[in-house]
Formats: sequence, C-alpha cells, structure tokens
Amino acid sequence: MGGGKALDADAFGAKKKKRSNKKYQKDYYKKNKKRLLEVKAARWTANEGGYRDRGLTRQREKRSRVRAVRASEKFQQALNNYRSGWVCSNPECNEIIFGGSLRSKVCDTCGEETLSRGIIVSVALCSKCERTLPWEGEERSCGVCTGTLKEGYKVLSTKVPRLVKGSDVGIKKREVWVYSSGVLAAFCGKSPATIRTWIERRVVPGCSIVMGTDHQTYWFTEEFMRAVAEGYRKTLLVDGRAPHGKLRRHINQELKDQGVQLKEFC
Repeated sequence: MGGGKALDADAFGAKKKKRSNKKYQKDYYKKNKKRLLEVKAARWTANEGGYRDRGLTRQREKRSRVRAVRASEKFQQALNNYRSGWVCSNPECNEIIFGGSLRSKVCDTCGEETLSRGIIVSVALCSKCERTLPWEGEERSCGVCTGTLKEGYKVLSTKVPRLVKGSDVGIKKREVWVYSSGVLAAFCGKSPATIRTWIERRVVPGCSIVMGTDHQTYWFTEEFMRAVAEGYRKTLLVDGRAPHGKLRRHINQELKDQGVQLKEFC
C-alpha cells in the first residue's frame, strides 16, 4: 500500500514539474520573442549549418503531404461519381437504371425499347436554378441562389459503348461492354486531351480492344478503366502530382496486380 502511494506522489511530482517547465518556456519566449526572432532570421539568412535548407525541405514535404491528401480525396470522390448503367432515350422518360446486364432493352417506365448502355455521372444539381457542379458527396448551398445543391444524374456524352465477346478482351464472360477513351478520361477525372497524351506517350500501355481499319479507335473495359484510375490515384499519393514516368509504372503495376489483360498499342 505504501509503495503505491509513493508511486502516485512521484507521478504527481513529475506532472507538476512538466507543467512548471512548460510555463517557464512560454513565459521566456513571450518575454524574449523579439530577440529570438531576430536570431532566427539571422540564422535563416546566413543558412547557418544548413538551417535554411532544412527549413525549406520541411516546408516542401509539408506542402507535398497536403497536396497528396487533397488530390487523393478529390480523385476518390470523382471516381465514385461515375457508374455504368442503362439510360432510356425517350425524352419524355429519361429513366436511369444502375447495374450490369438486362434481359430486355424495354424500359419499365415508358414501355418502349429505348434503353441503351451508358455511363451515369453524379452531379450536384441546384433545387432552384438547376445549375450543376461536381458532386462532392454531400448537399451544400448553391451560392448563386437560395437553393440547395443535391445529388442528381446526367449521362456522359461520349461514343456509344459497344458489346463485344468476353474472349476478345481476355474476360471469362460471354459478352462485355467496352467504352471509349472519353469515358476513361471521366473515370480518371482528366480531360480527353490528357488521356490522348497518355496514350501517345504510352503512359497507358494499351487498351482492351482495337476497332476499325482505316481509323483505329481504342476501347476499354470497365475493369481496365478502374485499374488505370487506381494507378493514377496511387501516383497522386506521393505528393499530389503525377509525372509520366511514375504514373506509367503505377498503371502498369495495377493492371498486372488486377490481372487485366491488355492489347498493346502498335
């Protein structure tokens, strides 16, 4: 019993001493703040013992971490905003159905055979002025009017997806949908021009299937696109930027890890 009390007294004394030291340091800095800042500025200017170099390195690393977190969060939300599904082309219906295959292309809402494959994008739609902004995962005020930006949907305008044999793209399915490079750009949150540059410079090492003879076009499965997008996300984790060399390595590795078969560009 006596030993326990002694330990408690020692712990209390240590805490009291720690609080006293903190108060002393705080009071000392407050009293000598001007002089300490002048000394620090002089060391920075003279780069005494590499003082400025170390400070600049810490600042760069801090900015890099902040960029990486912001870029990763923004990218993940953008990736979640794109989903494949079926869209009714009847202007009086515009039904949207998320998911994979359907037994019939007949729309359950309007009763017409007007369903087509597409990529549906989640957007922030204003309840009053109907302006749209990128969906960030939660409702927010419009900023232009008194309305609220709520989740809405729009169909991505790209080349019409095509249905091909699964064996043609290395997938054990009878049929699979393939999408254009414009959809790949959307999945990565980049512009179509950027994706074309990635293809030209072999940052994206290939595609799922090539179609056309005179004018060849590249098509991608959803598995392929998500692997490329994941490779891009992992590159952003470094410092929020994606130089082509590092991006190429991450995309190649992700395609390999996920077992995605690709057709190399000519």
